[in-house]
Amino acid sequence: LQTEGAAPFFSFESHFADVMLGGGFDLVTGNPPWVRAERLPPRVRETLASRYSCWRPAATRGFAHLPDLAVAFTERAFELTRPGGVVALLVPAKLATSGYAEPLRRRLALHSRIERAAPLPEPVAQSFGAAVYPMSLVAARADPAGTEQTGTALGTKTAAATIPQRQLQSDGPWILTPGVAGISRRLCAQLPTVGDRWSPQLGVKTGADDLFVLDRECPGTRPAIRGRDITAWHCQPRRYLLWTHGSDGLPLTRLSGDLAARLSYYEERLRRRADYRAGPPWQLFRTGLGLAPHRVVWPDLARRLTAAVPAPELVPLNTVYGIATRDWADAVALAALLNSCWLTALARLVADPARGGFRRFNARVVRGLPTPRSIVASAARALLDGQAVAPTGATWPAWLAPHQVPAAERLSAIIARHGGALLADEVGLGKSYVALAVALARREPFALVVPAVLVSQWRGLLDRFGTQETPIITHESLSVSTARPTDRPTAAFVVIDEAHRFRNPDTNRYRALARLVVGSRVLLVTATPIHNCVADLLHLLRLFLRDHALAALGVPSLRNAARREADRSLAHAAVARVIVARSRAHVQTGYAGGPVSMVFPRSTTEALRAGPASEALIADLAGGVAALRAGGGAAPLLRLMLLRRLGSSLAAFRTALTRHDAYLDLAARAATEGRALTPREFQRCFPRAAESDIQLVLFPLLLDEADRGPAQFAADRRTVARLRDLLARAPGGDPKADGLERLLSARPAKTIVFTDAQPTARYLLQRLRHYRVAAVFGHVGRFAAGDAPRQEVLRAFAPRAQGGPRPPAALETDVLIATDLLSEGLNLQDAERVVHYDLPWSPARLAQRVGRIDRLGSAHASISTVTFLPPPPLARALAIEERLARKIGARQVAGTNGRLDWCDLLAPLASSPGSAPVGSCAAVVGEQPCTVLVVRIAKLVEAIVVEGETARTNPAAAARILATVGGADPAVLDRALLQQALDTAAPLIRSRLAAVQDARWRASDRDRFARRLIPWVLSAARRAARRGDGEQLAALDALVSRLASGMTAGEELLLEDLLSSQQPLLVQDLVAWHHALPTADGGDSSIEVELVAALMVCR
Repeated sequence: LQTEGAAPFFSFESHFADVMLGGGFDLVTGNPPWVRAERLPPRVRETLASRYSCWRPAATRGFAHLPDLAVAFTERAFELTRPGGVVALLVPAKLATSGYAEPLRRRLALHSRIERAAPLPEPVAQSFGAAVYPMSLVAARADPAGTEQTGTALGTKTAAATIPQRQLQSDGPWILTPGVAGISRRLCAQLPTVGDRWSPQLGVKTGADDLFVLDRECPGTRPAIRGRDITAWHCQPRRYLLWTHGSDGLPLTRLSGDLAARLSYYEERLRRRADYRAGPPWQLFRTGLGLAPHRVVWPDLARRLTAAVPAPELVPLNTVYGIATRDWADAVALAALLNSCWLTALARLVADPARGGFRRFNARVVRGLPTPRSIVASAARALLDGQAVAPTGATWPAWLAPHQVPAAERLSAIIARHGGALLADEVGLGKSYVALAVALARREPFALVVPAVLVSQWRGLLDRFGTQETPIITHESLSVSTARPTDRPTAAFVVIDEAHRFRNPDTNRYRALARLVVGSRVLLVTATPIHNCVADLLHLLRLFLRDHALAALGVPSLRNAARREADRSLAHAAVARVIVARSRAHVQTGYAGGPVSMVFPRSTTEALRAGPASEALIADLAGGVAALRAGGGAAPLLRLMLLRRLGSSLAAFRTALTRHDAYLDLAARAATEGRALTPREFQRCFPRAAESDIQLVLFPLLLDEADRGPAQFAADRRTVARLRDLLARAPGGDPKADGLERLLSARPAKTIVFTDAQPTARYLLQRLRHYRVAAVFGHVGRFAAGDAPRQEVLRAFAPRAQGGPRPPAALETDVLIATDLLSEGLNLQDAERVVHYDLPWSPARLAQRVGRIDRLGSAHASISTVTFLPPPPLARALAIEERLARKIGARQVAGTNGRLDWCDLLAPLASSPGSAPVGSCAAVVGEQPCTVLVVRIAKLVEAIVVEGETARTNPAAAARILATVGGADPAVLDRALLQQALDTAAPLIRSRLAAVQDARWRASDRDRFARRLIPWVLSAARRAARRGDGEQLAALDALVSRLASGMTAGEELLLEDLLSSQQPLLVQDLVAWHHALPTADGGDSSIEVELVAALMVCR
């Protein structure tokens, strides 16, 4: 626009007239500037619009949709190129996706041969300080032949990924990821889009943020949210907006005193704003989202599409896009859709790139996103049985990470429906924070049940959030035989941390807890609900589920299912409805783009095979242990305990032999007296702290089966004496401890050494005294120099994770030796290595141990796990590795390999907007013909998959089918085939109806003592009827219904307490027991069946 002499700058026709006379340049290369259109003077914009045919705004309002200067430069470069010549430019990558670049893209795709359209990798762009995210554009000025391949990455043409250029010739953004353009276009073509129903819009614009947006709240302000304040499901306002509009949406004609004082001086400046036309100068622009009572919002600039439903008082600013919805439920459903993984993937394909790996998710991007079909969404919602939780007036707390909010939402829905839930997310995902958020959201008194070692950690968490008065009950206090529910504070809601400790219904702690939580809502929290078999899980669920609660889903009795009297696949499918169990892989995939880094440390594993003595000595000792026979049915377990202690250390083996010798003395005396061991004698021989996992199995075996005679004990005593003699003559040296020392010396790192045996821990503390070592034995701590409080030892070893200052130099600790009591719940992320000095009895302990350091937010890029395996002679005796492998098969709970992940698969489908009427049917095209019937039986929903003449209840398979065909092409519904599928499923449905009906009376369950009381109560009811006592008759009728149906574990125990009373049992005692319990299920005798949805998959 300026001139140099007679010819203007960049007038190539004048400066290079001879070149242009020959048709133009052979090669034009350059780096066109990226200049926002609103920064160009109006005269320049008018000149560009008249001069260049591609310099056209998109068909949308706002400066963001005006073309930038790079569009004109690119068109100009092709004008200067001769036919057949090449243009090579470094252009903003948003030219491939922005709406205003559509004319330029069409011209390039139809009238040039595009050799390369390759966004530069982030490190390359940073190396030369690119102002915007750049893209390499190389094209020849020649009409395409239709067979051209366009490279989409840097490098040689043969090595770079390519796509057919003809894919770039259709309208819309260029999708430069090979293989996905067709998928994206097909989804958008076959499915309705967000724009078909809603209108995305930009947030409130001020034109003078320095005047209107404040750091602090003051009169006349509303909390405001920017793009950076939004994460998936959560808004955290950090600024406040001077709100100058009334409830009618119009700007105030007169400002209040505070607002007037702030803005009156700047009225002239406010009138000069680009958007100002007329009216009061303090008006705001694009206020639609700020006035809408229900809306879903998302940030303009983010790494992934993340949406939230803000509280009504929050004002989205113009770095936020949003959609105003009809009601709150629509907003939540739409937010769930926008937060789903598949929609984020589609959005990233067409969103404008930005520096730092960010994308711009503007109205154009979201408007074109597809939405799933309503019938699939309705089926998914019914299967999950989760209606949206009513809003509480506030969002979830800011301290919840994005991946934790959906868990809290789902748990709240499950608790509302079933009276309890189980949170079994994998170790390190922050279950404590989720549990606390759920408890606080209920806005009612709650209590915590936690291990004693975690009380200080939980108390610190409660103090941080102002809930200091929350009562905490320890697991250990419930283990006392005299514990009664009346001794404990009552609460409407109870959170039970490390709930796997209550997996055995025969322990004092389980029975005490079951009584305690009667009438309360319950949230169980554990990463390892299954330690040995699925019965562990079923016993936990009986704390809040009545025995018949899942009868309609194929589990007539939870108690009988725990005894292996039910189909295990049905049990897994049924209990999945009350569990949230996600793996790290799922969380990392679904929430990788949020504000919280979803990166866990890289983990390496190593195994060392070594024993505490020479292989010859270990073989002799193991042979001696194999000769022991005392203990009856428990003899194999007694030998296993001794072998495990032998594998730990010789110190632990000596202690175990001493205990076994004491056992032989007590057992011989009991056999002479013709009785079994008493519980007190059992505890003397096998303390709970020494073998907490194995004693639950050992105890009933030793008490129930007397030994065979004194001769057996005498032979075992001689064997024990010989083993002691071998130990006394054992040469020095400990290959296992030597291996540990070499590891610590060769690769120094903060290390936790886990052992099963306290004698081994004490031995290692002495052995490693030169390594800045400390130890924790249960509730006691110890430095090499002497005893110390347990918490002091933990703070010295992991000050950052424990929230303490750096310890004095004399107390700095690099090696922590611990028993498995430390493996639950604690955060010790300062460490970067875990050593399994002993293999635990339960495989769940392995995950719990490593979980102390393998956690979200670890400061270490990598962590390591070192496992000491027993030497060959001991391994053959133990067969411990094979035993662990067999048990791990029963622990498939959390994650993608588990049997519960199908609920998580349904979550994004269920959150989709729209719904179909009950009984809707549809057909889609798919690979495997089948029919999915979603049926409501009584109050629960089941999924039946019909293939040919076979019908099976399989919600996991149904979930996979629904997820697969949600975007499939529609097909013609064959009503005859649908009726055939219904006929095939009818016998299965009838069997479920019979199971539900039987659950009302429980006649087939002859083991229930409540059943034996019913005739007695019916006799009392007949007497009341003869007297005409209607009130008594109604009470007895309700009592019979209670006795006939299933109960929770606690309700059964309270009845057991009543029946075991020394006082004569009266009918009124039973009535009082019934009235003291929470209301039982409704007495409606009708059991209805309803077809919720049917989906046929056809070839």
